[in-house]
Amino acid sequence: MVDYRRYEPIIFNKLIFGFYARGVFTQGRDADSINQYIGYAGAVRGYNGTSYAPTQTCLTDNPANYYRCNPMIGSSAWQSSVELRAPFYAGGGGGVPLPPVEMFIFGDIGQAWFTGQTVIFKPQSTLDPEYQRGFITAHGIGARVNLFGAAIMSWAFVWAHDINPQHPYVQFSLYAPF
Repeated sequence: MVDYRRYEPIIFNKLIFGFYARGVFTQGRDADSINQYIGYAGAVRGYNGTSYAPTQTCLTDNPANYYRCNPMIGSSAWQSSVELRAPFYAGGGGGVPLPPVEMFIFGDIGQAWFTGQTVIFKPQSTLDPEYQRGFITAHGIGARVNLFGAAIMSWAFVWAHDINPQHPYVQFSLYAPF
């Protein structure tokens, strides 16, 4: 497992460039026994479990392991994100304990695959997910609220490039602050 994060202040800590990359890579006899999923708000935003409908051919060829038909699931995976963040409200002003709010723009990319599948650096929408795995991407804008260190609440206006890039939608998420 690899996890790298970097946050660089650009203008007096009022504009921050954030980058992260994560990867889980498996090898060996039981490599495909644990699945990684990259379609959640902490990985590649804008996707979910219903984003890709498996083809009948893939389901017929893999009746016991239909996960091989979904390009967001694999035994190995990586994802990366870049963000440009700006504080919108610092929080706690006027004696009222309101949490801080920041605005952001982002770009996400990720790829998941199983043993025996060919990993290709091309968009997934052009490939057969049963045999080839490409990357999925998204970009958008959003707002994030730090709920006093207990959780992060986020809203993002997301363009998921592989499933319907002309029609963005709002994605809400609530996750741990680490």
